[in-house]
Amino acid sequence: MVQDGNAYIDDVPSQVTVHRLRVSRMRYSLPAIVRLVWKIKPRTILSTVSYLNVMSILARPFLPRNIRLLVREATTPSAFVVTDAKHPRLWQFFYRRLYPRADKVICLSDAMRQDFIHNFFLQPEKLVRIYNPVDVEMIQQSAHGTANPYHTPAPNLVAAGRLRQEKGFDLLIAAMATVVKKIPGAHLTILGEGPDAVRLKDQAHGLGLDNRIDFPGFVQNPWPYVGHADLFVLPSRVEGLPNSLLEALTLGTPVVASDCVATMRELQSMEKRIVLFPPEDRRP
Repeated sequence: MVQDGNAYIDDVPSQVTVHRLRVSRMRYSLPAIVRLVWKIKPRTILSTVSYLNVMSILARPFLPRNIRLLVREATTPSAFVVTDAKHPRLWQFFYRRLYPRADKVICLSDAMRQDFIHNFFLQPEKLVRIYNPVDVEMIQQSAHGTANPYHTPAPNLVAAGRLRQEKGFDLLIAAMATVVKKIPGAHLTILGEGPDAVRLKDQAHGLGLDNRIDFPGFVQNPWPYVGHADLFVLPSRVEGLPNSLLEALTLGTPVVASDCVATMRELQSMEKRIVLFPPEDRRP
């Protein structure tokens, strides 16, 4: 762990050893990574976060030579560069020049794999596609073992994720202003916390939606909300392979999602319960 404080640390099995780097920023993690690797001498390093991927690749010249390095990309790189990266040119450099230095780059979809090939010129043999797994039994038990959390009549809409610009919750709130005019009983619950929480609540208040949108914050067990909802909404501006969408489908909840990356159409081709709408569309 780069930093202390993780809401899911209790979910880590007891037999897994957790190493805490305790650095204030990801950019300062390089020396700590090198020291830890020389201490435990692993056969393989698997990094799953973009910033940590870069740090792990930069650390490689200072590590034992026989260690294999696998990096997993969590978001569609070209979409991330355009919509969310603070330094787009720097991230283009990282993807094109640093990622080829890993032994393998794990992509979450075939569309992401093609994105690396066509936009960042990675060799196909360097890339492998592994879809995100879903613990079906655990999710279904967690959802159906708890009472219905909604106290309003249908339809209940739910969305979940980090409250940040790239997740597009501002678009969903804007669309909700029109939804409640057409469907007076409609109610939206947005699960999650993040830097945009105050701004999104102010937006809902300004539109007169205080009684139509709930912000419960972080919820340790979100699946009752998803399982009892009439519709799961994913308004993202950029995605990799959204676990929340897969979990909604696991619970039989219909999904309306932004067609923000090609991966969404790949998922729709396999699951017809997904309805896509144009990205940045504020219409209901």
